[in-house]
Amino acid sequence: MKKIFLLSLFTASILIKTNAQAPGIEWENTFNASETDRLKSICQTSDGGYIMGGYSNSSSGFDKTENSNGYYDYWIIKLDASGTTEWENTIGGAGYDYLFSIIQTSDGGYLAGGRSDSDICPDKNENSIGTGGSVDYWVLKLDALGNIIWQNTIGGDQSEELFCVTQTFDGGYILGGMSGSNASGDKSENCFSSWDYWVVKLDAVGSIEWENTIGSYGQDQLYSVDQTSDGGYILAGWSWSGIGGDKTEASLGATDYWVVKLDAFGSIVWQNTIGGNSYDYLRSINQTTDGGYILAGNSISGISGDKTEAQTGYWILKLDVSGNIVWQNSIDNCGGYVYSVSQISDGAYVVAGFAGSCITVDKSDIGEGGSDLWIVKLDGFGNIIWDNALGGSLTEYVWDSQGAQIFSETSDGGFILGCSSESNASGDKSEFSIEQDYWVVKLLPQEFPCEPITEICNQLDDDCDGLIDEGFSSTPTKWYFGTNAGVDFNTPTPSGITGGLISTDEGCAVATDFLGNEIFYTDGKSIYHNGVVLQLNKMKGSYTSTQSSIIVPYPGNPALYIIVNSSDTYNAQGNGRITYCIYDPVLNQFYNTALNPVSFPANNITLLANSTSAEKIAVVKHANCEDYWLVTVKRQTKKWYVYPITSAGIGLPVIYNFAPAIPLSAGEMAFNNDGTKLAAAFGVPSTYSATLDKIMLFDFDPSTGVLSSPSTIPISAVQPTPNAASAFYGVEFSPSGQYLYSTFIAAGSNRAQIWQFDLLNSNASTLIEDAVYTPGTHFYQALEKGPDGKIYVAEFGNTYLSSIANPDIATPTFTLNDIYLAGNTLKAGLPQQAYSTCCACDLEVYAWPDYFVCDAIATISAAVSGGTEPYTYSWSPSAGVTDPNTLTTTVNVSGTTTYTITVTDANGCVATDDITITQFINFGGITASPAVDPILGYYCFGDIVTLTAEINGGAGCATCSYYWQLDGAYIVGSDMLLTLSPTVTGTYTFVIQDGECYNYKEIEILFGDCCEVNSIVQNGDFQSG
Repeated sequence: MKKIFLLSLFTASILIKTNAQAPGIEWENTFNASETDRLKSICQTSDGGYIMGGYSNSSSGFDKTENSNGYYDYWIIKLDASGTTEWENTIGGAGYDYLFSIIQTSDGGYLAGGRSDSDICPDKNENSIGTGGSVDYWVLKLDALGNIIWQNTIGGDQSEELFCVTQTFDGGYILGGMSGSNASGDKSENCFSSWDYWVVKLDAVGSIEWENTIGSYGQDQLYSVDQTSDGGYILAGWSWSGIGGDKTEASLGATDYWVVKLDAFGSIVWQNTIGGNSYDYLRSINQTTDGGYILAGNSISGISGDKTEAQTGYWILKLDVSGNIVWQNSIDNCGGYVYSVSQISDGAYVVAGFAGSCITVDKSDIGEGGSDLWIVKLDGFGNIIWDNALGGSLTEYVWDSQGAQIFSETSDGGFILGCSSESNASGDKSEFSIEQDYWVVKLLPQEFPCEPITEICNQLDDDCDGLIDEGFSSTPTKWYFGTNAGVDFNTPTPSGITGGLISTDEGCAVATDFLGNEIFYTDGKSIYHNGVVLQLNKMKGSYTSTQSSIIVPYPGNPALYIIVNSSDTYNAQGNGRITYCIYDPVLNQFYNTALNPVSFPANNITLLANSTSAEKIAVVKHANCEDYWLVTVKRQTKKWYVYPITSAGIGLPVIYNFAPAIPLSAGEMAFNNDGTKLAAAFGVPSTYSATLDKIMLFDFDPSTGVLSSPSTIPISAVQPTPNAASAFYGVEFSPSGQYLYSTFIAAGSNRAQIWQFDLLNSNASTLIEDAVYTPGTHFYQALEKGPDGKIYVAEFGNTYLSSIANPDIATPTFTLNDIYLAGNTLKAGLPQQAYSTCCACDLEVYAWPDYFVCDAIATISAAVSGGTEPYTYSWSPSAGVTDPNTLTTTVNVSGTTTYTITVTDANGCVATDDITITQFINFGGITASPAVDPILGYYCFGDIVTLTAEINGGAGCATCSYYWQLDGAYIVGSDMLLTLSPTVTGTYTFVIQDGECYNYKEIEILFGDCCEVNSIVQNGDFQSG
């Protein structure tokens, strides 16, 4: 198996520049019983609680309600979310029954697995399979309350130890442990030695589907198994064995990590023996989201074989999908085994085990005394982000060095951990222990460091103040409309305001800042603010146009606004055209399309020519949260126009043809909140038309501007027997978009109505309000969502504004005369908005924390969440970056360099983050002088050879220490020498260290006999001399 190393990055523990803090304790609980209770497995359950199990020889008392049946029994406890016991069960026979693994199953029950030498009695329904005290796998399926549903004793004629159980995709189970039995009982194969890996696949009711004995001629002990995304399995344990049996690679030391990949039927796909020159014990493996694997175990090997660091303790490795080493980290923990490792939801890794009470280069928390629980978080490259030692004054541990699953991530982003404890109330413990008791610790959710930036409208807490999009409003909080009318929504109870200068029969618009405060307002002709006319009759809209004006912030230029105006079909000022202006409210200045000032009149840029406007305009924000789309329709045609509004202004439209031809002008047009639906009301003045009087509905894609899927709500849906001049007018979506509301004039019967249509239920209609009106006076027209969640209703001629509360339910509340307008009068219109003042660009990118490297080559990487795939990536600066357009790449570093990752999603949303890499030592390698003879391939005995280590381009390293080794052994007198003169064959290693930065390089030097020819004299015997 090919070994791949990133030596430049991971030859030693790497200093990390991060201020991340370990999460604190949310709660902890000690579960006492009378004697020895050893917790071996814990995980969260689907109800937010926890299931844990181990083994106990305690009698009833304290937290235990049942006596032990034999020497040791399974002891299983179900906790609620706060760590309180819901139920517990002691399960066993008369012998030694040790639970090592428990999981929740897909049906809400549990599977418990371990080893047993008990015969039938009292919970066990099968005898031990072997003789003479042999041990078997013992698997129990429990229901949600801990009652036994079925069980199976599985083994051969000798002993088996089960350490890991996992449910499989097909609802069955995979069991992993070790066996010393030959073919007998449930085993179909002989053992290769005293212990081999033994993998057993069960179906959903516990029957064996297949099993496989995997090993060689030394001991091979399996502790961890995980089903892989391809339906196969990954096995992890340790091996004493060399090549032989199933093992294809030689041993590297006393014991090695042995990783075996199986297919779905248990056949070996590949394997890898990983180790150094001494003892390496692998205990946990899990597949990672990239298809590779994360491994955790212990090592006391020095630099040798696959191991690149001299430190002993935890040895964590990341493998790729084929089992090659990607990176590794040796972590000094002051003694104690590691038991669990897993990738967590943020893409990082968490390792849990035990550690002595001390401080090391890797361990920042001294602990509480004796042996403590120790949890360590690593980033995507294996660098330590934080660590936390948990315990009391005595010992917390997993007794015996066999398998255990002692932690899992919880649904809230925290962690649950468990072990056995001998400590009384001290340190992190609040309760006493009797002997060895279960101890469970719940950690709070992680707190990710927040880097404050300017708050923008993106559904994120950009400025790290705990508030999302504060200061951003989805609608204006002051409205101006009708005849000098207005509403102030900033007061506890919305109220009418005076001082408005606008006088418009229909269309109007208000520009606001991100607090919803009014900057200016318009009727499509003039611009007003704070009781002042800023620009009088400069624009080509009309106060009698249905939707005479809409205001859009200029993309990329927050000082400017685009004002789109639609004139009345018959009004001489605009004569049925759609135009737009570019306006600066601070300077009270109009601009042309080149953004140059225009003195007088305003530069009214035509979008649709004279006599073509249907008086309908609607604007929605682009999915990229920067640009906008403008939609309008040309009257008496089938043509719908979609214009892009970008930093370049309003671009050319895409034109859609949807039958039938559009009649004259009556009726509003509106988008739903997320811009995916468009509704337009059409009515024919003074004439009823079954074809033309209707509401049209469309699908809209805010990322592409595509208008599609036209459908209609005909007038017959609300007036089965139509009368002349009956017509829809106002349209507005509920906040969720499920319901559409429309005002309707029932001419002939003189009814003013408001209808609700359920768009998720075949447009089912409900009459919300039905009132009598006198022709020419009070009738319902415009509809508009307010900042308080209500939909407001314009009633022509009224001095009150009516409302629809709770518009997202089937039975909303209509309130007539909800807001008094301070004596001013409503007309047909209310201020139109550009939908999505705040849109959902939820794209985030997180570059891994800053760190130091010991060489010129480093890896930079980031993780992406939110947004819409596909993403594009770009690293800058790109100089020295191997591939700047991928999430993970390598770079050539010199000194300190900050790299910025820019991610763009399919909607054009952009997110950035950066990572700073600092190079400590630029180790160029070792050169031999003179060069070896290319023909001989070795040096001659007696040659003077000089080996030179090149550091920092020849400048050396004043703060470094370094020395030479020959075949792994220190060469006396080689300290602090950059050169060495070898005289014997061997592997010469130069080792350098600068604080925590550590590296080495090797060169092979060969010496041999060389025949020296002084002269050749021809004397007939073809000999020299």
